[in-house]
Amino acid sequence: MPARKQIDPSESLEMFLGKMVERARIAKGWTRQKDLADAVRVAPSRISQIECGAEAPNVALAEFLDDVLGTGTYITDLARMIARKAIRDYAQLFVDRQLTAHAVHQFAPIVPGLMQTRAYARALMLATDPSNSDVDDALRLRIERQEAVTRESSPVWLSAVIDEAGLRRTMGDAEAHREQLRHLLALSQRDNVLIQVLPFTAPSPTGMLTLLDLPDSPRCAYAEAAFTGRLYEEPADVARMQHTYDHLSSEALSRQGSRDLIRKILDSYEENHQ
Repeated sequence: MPARKQIDPSESLEMFLGKMVERARIAKGWTRQKDLADAVRVAPSRISQIECGAEAPNVALAEFLDDVLGTGTYITDLARMIARKAIRDYAQLFVDRQLTAHAVHQFAPIVPGLMQTRAYARALMLATDPSNSDVDDALRLRIERQEAVTRESSPVWLSAVIDEAGLRRTMGDAEAHREQLRHLLALSQRDNVLIQVLPFTAPSPTGMLTLLDLPDSPRCAYAEAAFTGRLYEEPADVARMQHTYDHLSSEALSRQGSRDLIRKILDSYEENHQ
């Protein structure tokens, strides 16, 4: 049998966590990974992946490991840290910039993340990746980021152009869809939020486009499609995307016209799903 690859816990948080789990398991007298797997009711291969640093546990499993291994909250704390950085690599820099932005301008073919309800976001995440076992961690992080829009002190300015098709498409069950539309109507009443609907009569591009105004840096742009995205900081690229956003905004309904259409969609949906 080939020798087991040595793990360097200094290489990454995942490897540090894995080494902690391995040491705690051995200290408990469990020489086999299967012993721990049986205790937390997962496959031995999952423990193997965790201990070698290839896969971090989600927060629920981390809490179970802490409880079984008697490690306080160390594994859970590490799992939360890893979850915060577990956003796809291509999106990480964008999310970091978004957290510091004082204004966000966004076109989206669906309801943007900063405006999503919990049920809508969960349904969207599972529709994008049905095998996602860490949806709860990703969901928690998304909801936490929304605090920037709803906080009382210096909330971020959020301007969104949303494709009408995205408002009519059911994401989740009927109640989740109704809740999302009601949430958009509530957000549209906030002084720091502008929601415009791009009607069916206007052409709509594919993918999402975001412009961020940062406190101490030039405006940057981010374009995203399914499973890929790119942050743009060159002035010429940002200007081109600004023109695209301005054009979409000019083709979209007014603030009040957008509210009226969202309310009409909600009323129609409620009539058809009583």
